[in-house]
Amino acid sequence: MPRVDVEPEELLRFAAELKAFNEQLRERTSRLRVGFKQIGRKMARPGTQKVRRGV
Repeated sequence: MPRVDVEPEELLRFAAELKAFNEQLRERTSRLRVGFKQIGRKMARPGTQKVRRGV
């Protein structure tokens, strides 16, 4: 298997950036889920019309 020389500081920086990215992704995914749930609740209410696209 090939080996790569990596500076420890560079590896730590990459790990920190990856962790921050994953945290942001989790947060944004959570926000999307909440938004979709709210839309679903609005669509499930009596008297709410579904949006139709096209002609």
